[in-house]
Amino acid sequence: MKKLTILVPIILILSLSTVIQGEKKENRQSNTSEKLTHKPLFHKGMITIKLKEGIGDFCKQRGAVSFNIPSLDAKASNYHVSLLEKRFIYNPDKLKKGMPDLSRIYRIEFPEDYSMLEVAKEFATDPNVEYAEPIPVSYLFSFPNDSLYGLQYYLQQVFAEQAWEVHKGEDGEEDVVIAIVDSGVDWDHEDLVDNLWQNLGEDVDGDGRVLQMTFPTGEWIFDPGDENSIDDDTNGYVDDFIGWNFYYGNNDPNPIPGSYKWTHGTQMAGYAAASTNNEIGVASLSWNLKFMPVQACWDCYVQQSYNAMIYAAENEADVISCSWGNYIFKSQANQEAVNYAQELGSIIVAGTSIDNTFELRYPASYPGVVSVAALNQLDEKASYSNYGPDIKISAPGDNMLTTNINNTYIHIGGTSASTPVVAALVGLVKSCHPNWTSDQVITQVLGTADDIDSINPGYENLLGSGRINAFRALTDTAVTLAQEISLDLYHWSFRDSDNDMSLQPGDTASLDLLLRNYNYGVGSDSATFTLISDHPSIVILNDSYSGSIPPDNYFTLEDVFPFIVGDAGSTYIAEFRLITTSEKEITWGDTLSINLLIAPQGFLVFQDSLAGNAYSGDFINEYLVNEGYNTFYTSQFPPSLEGFEAVFISLGNFGAELGQGTFFTMETTRTIKEYLEHGGRIFLDCGTFFGLQTFHSYPDVEFLEGLFGISETYFPMTYNEINLLTGCTGSICENLEFTDSDQGPFYFIETMTPNEHGMAAFEEEGYGTVAIQGAGEHGQRTFYMSYALGQLIDSDQGTREELLSRIVDWLLIGVEVPEFRVSGSGFRVEVYPNPAVEEVVVSVSGQRSAVSGEIRICICDLFGREVRTLVDELKSPGEYSVRMDVSDLPAGVYLVRVQAGGQSAVRKLIVQ
Repeated sequence: MKKLTILVPIILILSLSTVIQGEKKENRQSNTSEKLTHKPLFHKGMITIKLKEGIGDFCKQRGAVSFNIPSLDAKASNYHVSLLEKRFIYNPDKLKKGMPDLSRIYRIEFPEDYSMLEVAKEFATDPNVEYAEPIPVSYLFSFPNDSLYGLQYYLQQVFAEQAWEVHKGEDGEEDVVIAIVDSGVDWDHEDLVDNLWQNLGEDVDGDGRVLQMTFPTGEWIFDPGDENSIDDDTNGYVDDFIGWNFYYGNNDPNPIPGSYKWTHGTQMAGYAAASTNNEIGVASLSWNLKFMPVQACWDCYVQQSYNAMIYAAENEADVISCSWGNYIFKSQANQEAVNYAQELGSIIVAGTSIDNTFELRYPASYPGVVSVAALNQLDEKASYSNYGPDIKISAPGDNMLTTNINNTYIHIGGTSASTPVVAALVGLVKSCHPNWTSDQVITQVLGTADDIDSINPGYENLLGSGRINAFRALTDTAVTLAQEISLDLYHWSFRDSDNDMSLQPGDTASLDLLLRNYNYGVGSDSATFTLISDHPSIVILNDSYSGSIPPDNYFTLEDVFPFIVGDAGSTYIAEFRLITTSEKEITWGDTLSINLLIAPQGFLVFQDSLAGNAYSGDFINEYLVNEGYNTFYTSQFPPSLEGFEAVFISLGNFGAELGQGTFFTMETTRTIKEYLEHGGRIFLDCGTFFGLQTFHSYPDVEFLEGLFGISETYFPMTYNEINLLTGCTGSICENLEFTDSDQGPFYFIETMTPNEHGMAAFEEEGYGTVAIQGAGEHGQRTFYMSYALGQLIDSDQGTREELLSRIVDWLLIGVEVPEFRVSGSGFRVEVYPNPAVEEVVVSVSGQRSAVSGEIRICICDLFGREVRTLVDELKSPGEYSVRMDVSDLPAGVYLVRVQAGGQSAVRKLIVQ
């Protein structure tokens, strides 16, 4: 049934023009600021835990949570856990042998002050817990609004007209249902309502419908004869006539947008299942398949996405279309929810986002999910579309017409749009072959795509099997998939013989590798993995391993490549290459690189290979080398910092569009955290290191702040050059000033508040604290500043060298400093007795040519300030000893610094 509308053609044309122009303006504005929109990665104040089998079944608890298990109750009490409930809503009757047991997965809540990572880590160590993890946030994939180009060009591009000559969705023997898990659907839209799924399990009055139109208004309502507030079909949902609204757990059977701010779901429903051949609006590739609206979000914040997915699967949705996803984090619990839905027979189709990156997105990158990239009208990768070996297939997604709220239509684009187009084809194939398994349907769709590699140079094997071809999907027979494998190294770690997370000469070690094959339906029963290294100090004891590669899944190579670490005389990076061969062609990842840091010692200086004037790595490295410190300078951040006496990290500034600077992953920040927890020493400069982690809700950011002596960080959305950078009283920067900097850009300079372990080190006039020195409970020492140290311009009251000298001395407090000597300096310094009480002797010896000329010997405190000058004069070649009374010096740690012949050396002195 349709609404009776007068003058439909005229009204639609006006509406189309108005909506498109309005949306273009709105989206231009949102795209400008989109990169600055807060997008946390994880939900705060909650985690997932999965209890081991047989531990018990727990009902929902609020307030004082109790497991009646001492170890779990202690953790619940320690972290003030206030809620325990099942993570997923599911129907136990659907559970079959071999399916994931969702009954053991729980969500717990606790105050947001606690780090999600810390709480998850504590629960994960409990013997009653199988795993614990933070809960990732999923987002709708937004889209660009390009200019109007044509009406539904994409249907011709995918050969829809030829396909409809073979089969139309409405002609299928059984109804095929496409679930739109999204922001809700304006389901009574004139071009959608006829294809709306109706849950006849709730049809109490037996009239074959749960909707009816009221006259004379033409409004669609739920059938009053069916509204009885009873779960008639026993699926766990009362009066769920056409789907469900899961937004924030609402008990709402009406999956319609509560606000017209977000119209995403209505647009996706049009692509998947708009009414076709009805003389109005737009057509859909599926030609009148049914759609099930399941609302999972509001304002792009997809909180209940996986519960919505489970609902759709349990209510027998054949296809689940997901134009959303979360960034970076692969959740085990969400993976199990996906597996659960797949085991129930649902095919999940998901977009890969519009970041034009190679990065993984979830659920698109989970095994078995049909991940979709977007193309333009020429079958070229859309400029915004993600790409990579994880992509299963591509489809048009650029500037395509679809339904919009209030009976209007709109041109939009993105992987959001291409995803329901693929879902429509999957549903169409299922309708044509109702007895086919999910594997047969997916194989048919992937195996009949048109190869577009030649049209996309540089993206070969990174856009899936090609662009969908609806006609071939309905007509080709005996379809097979290309016998190709795409490999990726998802994660790696090493084991060393002394288990100190530091590879030192003489260690025997091995690699643990987690690999992924992205190709659907194609694996290898006979693969050979060979590990090689050209570094002369690495001896691989067993370089070959035979195993199998599963189709579209993860697999591990654990402890199969033992090797011996040799001594190269200094810190070095050893490159390993994993070479894979098999009877199947490996189109991606046949050679994968792993770089290991060997023999870490002295100082590490890290700066990304990016060049720019907001970095300090070059300056810091040159200074440390000239001062005689044993320094290793690299652009590859190691998986562990253990073994280094101090670490200097420069990350630059990210600029107005957050497109510059060096952004750290969660694993990298965790490496820093672990190093500081073991008493490490770190200098770090970055425009907004903690701000961006908070921006993305990294789970350990608050603890990392605490380790740096910071209680709070602020992320001003402004531009701020240096006016007057003043060293704070009592800090190592006291009496230093800088009035200018060569740095650029100056966006989002972070300001901070110290905690009880930190002290403000620099104040920027009229702006706030921009540097903090920290000394923590683990023995760690830190110095963090928001401006680039290496770009400061010297003044009468401060030089970069003086500032860095003080920072080095600050970091070295309590460190057993060995003799630092520049290679080839030709002299050495001895200090004895050490510790000293009354008197100390400083002896300088070595090559006569080195120990000559202008010689300066002084004693400095750990703020870099000279407290005694022993020698400052021209000397003829020779060896010298200087005796000094230290009885009047306060007890503590000092540094003896010797400069001669343009070189220098430093020794630590302890006065008791």
